[in-house]
Amino acid sequence: MRTHRHILKDLVDWFNFRSNPTFGDVRGGNYTEIEDDGTLVFHGDAVVYEDLRFPSSGQKNVGSPTPTAYKGGQVLALASNVDQGVYFAAQIPHAYKLGSEIEVHLHIVLPTAGAGAGVENLKFDFTYSWANISALFPTEETLTVTVDVQNYIAHKHYVIELGDIDGTGKTSSSMMICSLTRDTTVADDYASSIYLLETDFHYQIDTVGSRQEYIK
Repeated sequence: MRTHRHILKDLVDWFNFRSNPTFGDVRGGNYTEIEDDGTLVFHGDAVVYEDLRFPSSGQKNVGSPTPTAYKGGQVLALASNVDQGVYFAAQIPHAYKLGSEIEVHLHIVLPTAGAGAGVENLKFDFTYSWANISALFPTEETLTVTVDVQNYIAHKHYVIELGDIDGTGKTSSSMMICSLTRDTTVADDYASSIYLLETDFHYQIDTVGSRQEYIK
């Protein structure tokens, strides 16, 4: 038997469909909406992730890492006895979910396997300063991670997670000034060069772009 609650739900669903069609758990807040002009918008947990990529071949170098031929291409070799890395800048895409955090990763290869006989550390420092359009760039902040690679296999593709950056208040087309450095001051340092393939950000998307050129 249909109750007043069922009838009310049907009316709500009908209204949602007639104004802006929605798909998913509307009452729970997790759904996809199509706005009047056809714009596709995700709500709640209805987000997807994308990579904002910075291949090592397109970055400016810190401390003169060595471009090295590898597997038919070229990578940057970061030494074990001097701090080396890359500089780069990023513009946050228009599809970015405003205010959401960004996850920072790097992709590496070890040309020499870990010895497996004790701790062999890789330490990375990632600095960043992030500003919206017409805002001042703040003092840079640093994410630091140390990874024991004694059991890493030579020529295997590894992803290292550097951490998350709080995106509160940040908008699409904001800019981030960044550097990534292999920090060789760490104890039990892995005593070989490593190959840097790429640094990247994982960021959340809640539209396929911005509604206006600079306004989400």
